[in-house]
Amino acid sequence: MINNLFKEILERRVLQIVGGYLAFVWLCVEMSSWLSGEFNLSTRFPLQFAVFFLTLLPAVTYVAYNHGAKGRDEWSKKELWLIIVNLIISGGILAYISNKADKTLEVVVEKSSSRQPPLIAIIPLKNLSDEDNAWWSQAFTLLLQMDLEQNKNIRVASSISSSYFAYNSSGSALPIEHKNLKSSIYIANKIAAQYLLTGEQASTGDNHQLKLSLYSTNPVKKIKDMQCDDSLVNCVDQFTQDITQALNQKWEGDDYPALELVTSNVSALKDYTQGLISIRKRQLDKALELLESAVSKDSQFALALAELGVATVQKTGNSEESLQYVNRALKYHFKLPNDLVYVLKTAKFNYAHQYDKQQQLLESWNSMESNNIYAKIELLMFYMTFSKVNKTIKLLEEVSLTHKQYKSLLARQYMLMGDLKKAQTLYTSLYAEAPEQHHYLAQIARTYHFSGEYEKAHSLLDEAALLLGNSAEVDQLRSRFFIREGRYNDALPLLTSLDSFSGSKDEGLALASNYRMLNQPETAIEIYKRLKSKKSQMMVHQLQIDSELALTYAEQSHFEKAREITLALSERYDHEAQSYIEQIQLHIETLANNKSQAHRLIKKIKDKYKLLDSRLLYADISECIFDSREGVIKASSCESAFKRVRETGNQYSTSSLFKLFNLYYAKYLLEHSKQSEANEFLETSLRFWPAQQELQELKEAKAL
Repeated sequence: MINNLFKEILERRVLQIVGGYLAFVWLCVEMSSWLSGEFNLSTRFPLQFAVFFLTLLPAVTYVAYNHGAKGRDEWSKKELWLIIVNLIISGGILAYISNKADKTLEVVVEKSSSRQPPLIAIIPLKNLSDEDNAWWSQAFTLLLQMDLEQNKNIRVASSISSSYFAYNSSGSALPIEHKNLKSSIYIANKIAAQYLLTGEQASTGDNHQLKLSLYSTNPVKKIKDMQCDDSLVNCVDQFTQDITQALNQKWEGDDYPALELVTSNVSALKDYTQGLISIRKRQLDKALELLESAVSKDSQFALALAELGVATVQKTGNSEESLQYVNRALKYHFKLPNDLVYVLKTAKFNYAHQYDKQQQLLESWNSMESNNIYAKIELLMFYMTFSKVNKTIKLLEEVSLTHKQYKSLLARQYMLMGDLKKAQTLYTSLYAEAPEQHHYLAQIARTYHFSGEYEKAHSLLDEAALLLGNSAEVDQLRSRFFIREGRYNDALPLLTSLDSFSGSKDEGLALASNYRMLNQPETAIEIYKRLKSKKSQMMVHQLQIDSELALTYAEQSHFEKAREITLALSERYDHEAQSYIEQIQLHIETLANNKSQAHRLIKKIKDKYKLLDSRLLYADISECIFDSREGVIKASSCESAFKRVRETGNQYSTSSLFKLFNLYYAKYLLEHSKQSEANEFLETSLRFWPAQQELQELKEAKAL
């Protein structure tokens, strides 16, 4: 009987048809995998494709059995219904899998142990090679870091780390050139690294002479000297073993050769390391050229593809192009450290403007790996970017318990929330712990100034100036004090000096803003035009300069010029910048009292950014202002606006829109007989920014 059944299956060509179908599915899965990388499709697309077509196998087998034999036959309704039912079931399974994948957000995070792995800071090696071989110092740092980080029990920080990490295991906190031991120890302590690795290297062709020293940072103690005179790969392997043994860390994780994780193409490796250093130096044109060259030499160079995503979005603001690079990098995820893989996945959601999914992924990662500082700081940067101040403070309070370098950031967040006592207490304790760090004294002065104790603030700032010497930080802070007090002429020489000394975007913007306060818009416009002419400015800087220029025109009632600028901006930049541009447009239309256009923008912003407090801020403020102008002051719009201002830490903003809002919100409180709240609001607003003339007049009229 079995023989007869098998013979019948062969005669009906069931095996051939099913085998051909499976081959077709395999071919399509391979094609979909390629398409997902090349055309920016979801990385789940190949899996979904395979699941859907494999679950259709029962229908394919049934049809093959009934219609595989030679000769003509007819289809029955029963067969058609079977195919329809199989399609429905397959669709249901596909929907279930897709929904579950969305909820897990493409990431499976293993539960971490309760122990935080030690952090090693690698300071760039002293280069003893000629100029042509100097780049090997950075290349060695990269290869050693990638090799060590395969071990789950070790974390590494270096200046050559990926730009994606907000946690300063990479960028501004670590130098890109060799430092002496004292400076290196200070830097390592600043990022809470338990160990420091430093040394020197000399390279000639394929031969490398390397000497390394491993130190503990607290207390400072040399643990081990190491040296190697061999090929780079052999030296990396030797040092990885030596360091792991010296730290008594068990090896848990993969053990790929370092070059296999990075690139075996030496020329591509050189381009990549120099490109990454160019990103650190904000030389983005050069960085893009070098990174593109690296990828052209090795199309599977995952790290270079990832960095191209960073450099592209920083230079051009083109998040779609950046997303393509990230997807290509993730195709070779096995070459990347686990933390970087998770960070790239959050970057995918960011570049795709799926911020709710980005937040869910970051919170899930932080929850599952509760001792992973990378997860915490990436989540922290997200909260700060979207002005989720309460969540930022809560997470910072947790992080700063083990990583003291974040206490200063926590103090700044307290100030944003108006909790000046907490900020003052924290800055005072930081200064007591590190009395040589006199910039803390300047920040203490800032808390007094925000509290309205101007004399005390200036006295402390004078003391800080004596200790710090000719300090740009003190001059910046003093100029800000003068601006808040309405002493614009006193601020002017300080701002002019800072601008001519540094020539930076921030100093130029501050100087232009001061001229706007002095009602000298023509001078402000000239400064903005000078800043625009600097071709090295990043996209975000150019956008900010153009926006301030548009607002300057609007404040002088040149609304058409302001609209021309913002229209050009909306055509130039992609979705990533559109929300910021829409806020500027709404600011302009509110100043212009253009109700119909403003309400169109308010509706658009509220529909698009329901979950993002920082994006809804301008919409709520404008709504309150327009209601107030018409004499229909709604509690809902003004209360909602004030709550949003507090929650996003913007109660100390000095922009023209916030100045207008302060006036109308005070009127709202008075007209609704909320006398005590009105008194508190007037006192707080004028204490921080006494140069609000109309608000001052309102307070005086109320007193009379």
